[in-house]
Amino acid sequence: MYWNDIDGSILFNKVFTKSIEVNEIDVFDIKIDREAATVTISFDLVNELPDNPLPKWVKGYNRCRCGINCSG
Repeated sequence: MYWNDIDGSILFNKVFTKSIEVNEIDVFDIKIDREAATVTISFDLVNELPDNPLPKWVKGYNRCRCGINCSG
């Protein structure tokens, strides 16, 4: 399974031109919103940096923070 294949990964696919396997992550935070029935997980990819970063990211970045929104 690849991060690139997850629904809604439009920005992810713009900054990663190759497929990135779902692998080790470093969880940054988890937010639970009971009223909106939503869980958001923010995390950094371990050992993966975009190969096509946005211009504002080029200088000095060393992590790629991502997030997944789960709602029902």
